[in-house]
Amino acid sequence: MNLVFANPAGLWALLAVPAIVAIHFLRPAARHRRVSTLFLLEHLDPGTARARRLRRLRMSAAFWCQLAAALLLAWVLGEPLWVRPGTRQTVAVVLDASASLRPFRGRGAAALRPVLAHWSQAADRTQWIVRESDLRRRTLYEGESAEAALAALARWQPNLGSHDLAAAVREFQLAVGSAVPVVLVTDRRGDFPPGTAVLGLGEPLANAGFAGVTMDETPAGLRWRALVQHRGPVATRRSLRVLDSAGRDLSAPQVLELGPDALLAVEGAFPPGVDALQLTLDADAFDLDDRLPLVRPQPKRLRWAAGPGVPGILTRFAASLGAAEQAPGVPDLRLLAVQAGSLQEPAGSAVLAWQPVEDRAAGKVQRAPVLAERHPLTDGLTWEGLLAGGPGPLTPAPSATVLLWQDNRELVWLEGAENARRLVFNLHVARSNAGRLPAFVVLLHRFAETVRGALRAPWAENMETQQRIDTGTGWARGADALAVVAGGETVETAAGVLRAPAEPGFFEVRVGGESVLRAAARFGDVRESDFREAETFVVEGRSAAEAVRAASQADRWRPLWILLAGGCLAGAWWSGRKQGGES
Repeated sequence: MNLVFANPAGLWALLAVPAIVAIHFLRPAARHRRVSTLFLLEHLDPGTARARRLRRLRMSAAFWCQLAAALLLAWVLGEPLWVRPGTRQTVAVVLDASASLRPFRGRGAAALRPVLAHWSQAADRTQWIVRESDLRRRTLYEGESAEAALAALARWQPNLGSHDLAAAVREFQLAVGSAVPVVLVTDRRGDFPPGTAVLGLGEPLANAGFAGVTMDETPAGLRWRALVQHRGPVATRRSLRVLDSAGRDLSAPQVLELGPDALLAVEGAFPPGVDALQLTLDADAFDLDDRLPLVRPQPKRLRWAAGPGVPGILTRFAASLGAAEQAPGVPDLRLLAVQAGSLQEPAGSAVLAWQPVEDRAAGKVQRAPVLAERHPLTDGLTWEGLLAGGPGPLTPAPSATVLLWQDNRELVWLEGAENARRLVFNLHVARSNAGRLPAFVVLLHRFAETVRGALRAPWAENMETQQRIDTGTGWARGADALAVVAGGETVETAAGVLRAPAEPGFFEVRVGGESVLRAAARFGDVRESDFREAETFVVEGRSAAEAVRAASQADRWRPLWILLAGGCLAGAWWSGRKQGGES
């Protein structure tokens, strides 16, 4: 059985041993005794009266009794325990995946080593689980070697944006069980679940980096405008370079003067023929925001056409769409007006609006409330202000998905196949205030974007790191799987969800040998680049001493050691008194 001390502070009692030895080196003070005469005493030289304070150590009975008492008391106060063979425990280490831990991750192993050593004494065998707070990622280590658990920290890549760390810890505790102690490594304080031990590794740092970017198409060409933010109490300088995708300078470096907590705007243009560039700053402790890659946006072009009699609000909506053009030939989106009994299935996707043959109820308004079903096209939209004549005579197909109801009748629905969807408005749009209702316009825009997403066409876009990529239904067909490729290597996806790479840079989404998306990923969470609240601290969690007591056997001879210590103290007192009497 392994021996551990439940109360290591009790071993401070061993300091009594050198104290006892030092005391016995001292010469006892001379004892004065009155006598009736002095003629029996020889004349002493005054120099001999000054005796030495130290003497040679004498091994007396009192000395040995005092040493034995000190050792016994130190043993009792240390609370020795013997860990029973075969006892097992599990200890989890959760590493904060926030990008703000990036400058301090090298301190993790040194801070965790004494913690793991302390917990390893609580049982004969310990199962270590090391993982990040981003539960989508794989577990870094799971096994019984504390050294291997510490070595797994080399694979810790804190590059996630701001997230609910306390919720991640609670979710992890539900997965491993509430009885498993959790040690959290982070850089700032927070409201974490009770019993969680927290190790803070951070410290305040000054940091300068890119805080945002916008792009505008002008008559002279595409221009970019980036924000550089400096968080620090002292002014600093940073060198700004504009490079192409291969790392070659496109212009001379520019020196930026950044004052304390300054925010500076810089701008420039995409050179003709250049579809990708990157802005860089001098490297500092936090490198994720020192690089800003950009590509020339190239959205999918949406072609639309309007049929005869279509309400003007629909044509105005189509004309306001970005990256869209009117193409009467074979459009991607048709705008059609239909009459009762003439609802047909047009080729491709379409927006259908009921248009009565004779408008005999121009002034009629349906007062019944409009009820919305839960659907991505209607989520968060309010229809209380809709003024219309009520549902028309159109009837949805059996497979249709009703979006809006009024007076227990279908008002708006979605029908058709995956790549030939039809949004049907069973109301007289021209005689309603739908054009002034934000919900109506948003619904149309959402539907148009689903149609755009169904197009099997490549596009280019600027994104943030780890942003989810929606390729639409157009690229979801076929046996080949979509893959994110960065730097010539395929980026691993979690649960089949496509996301931009975790590190800033250029990447592609490919299917087979065909390019789907050409993009640039930038780090955009400015909260993670603020280190003013970072600090080094320790929050005690669940006690390892309690776990040791639960898995160990206490010293059965504790009462005997206490009695022996008391006997040694009594023996030392009696021996000292006897020696004093003889002298």
